[in-house]
Amino acid sequence: MKYDRFNRFEGTSWAFWQFNEYETQINSAYWSGVAAVSRASYEIRRSAPPVNARVVMHATGTDAQRISAEGPAFVANLGEFLKWNRASFILAATGAFETYIWRVVLTALMSDPAALHGKSRAIDGATWLKLGLRPDYSDIKKRVTKDTWFQRYAAVRNIFGEIPALSSRVPELDQIRIFRNNAGHAFGRDLTVEPNLTARTTERMRTIDDTKFKEWLGVISKSAKAIDSVLVKNHIGDFEPMIHFHNYYESLGTVKPGISSAFASQYKLALAKTEGHSKGNEYALTLIRAYLNA
Repeated sequence: MKYDRFNRFEGTSWAFWQFNEYETQINSAYWSGVAAVSRASYEIRRSAPPVNARVVMHATGTDAQRISAEGPAFVANLGEFLKWNRASFILAATGAFETYIWRVVLTALMSDPAALHGKSRAIDGATWLKLGLRPDYSDIKKRVTKDTWFQRYAAVRNIFGEIPALSSRVPELDQIRIFRNNAGHAFGRDLTVEPNLTARTTERMRTIDDTKFKEWLGVISKSAKAIDSVLVKNHIGDFEPMIHFHNYYESLGTVKPGISSAFASQYKLALAKTEGHSKGNEYALTLIRAYLNA
């Protein structure tokens, strides 16, 4: 296969690959924890009274005394543990999503710098890459990762146009943002509610169940897919391998090889190590040619 600057064979960005890895880690860790909690709860419930949870769970070591010995209290604490886990993993998922959003937006702007001025593909970002031209996009980073999701989407839309599959999820993304902020900054309590200045006991935290947890993870995943499909098709194309080759080429020092099958074969191995699969010599050769001729 040949390198095609504006047609990505895999259909998704490298940024999305990384996001998928984060998603997999979050799901694997959370559902493994759910299985462990379910098993522990089952062992307590099936034990004949009087139940000592420390004994049933074979808890040993200096921290064993921290565990509630009473069976019902232990099971209740398991439930609280899952509540906090769901909140924590929503924090992790939104963090991964925001990291992805900034990375894919930055990649799109580097690939298609004139898109920022409504002139998509008027300039090939490969040329700027070679020249070392890198505008300051810090203000855009702030606009697409901070404030409400209505404001973030407006910033994305102003640069790249409407993304209906993302726009339709903005209200729920903002609900997730609010929940994440409350969990991250106020131990799950509502920051918009004035605190009771005479209270000494803990206030009720907002929680989500497994159904809402799965629903929100789905919203985040589908939102990432929505923006990725548009940005890859219209702005990124196959630019990330171009960045990879640029960095590889620069690492060779002042004396650099020209276009040749031998050099293409050498670079093919480096690219395959990053992508996890090889696209062959022809792809590497035509990628090198596209970069050097940009």
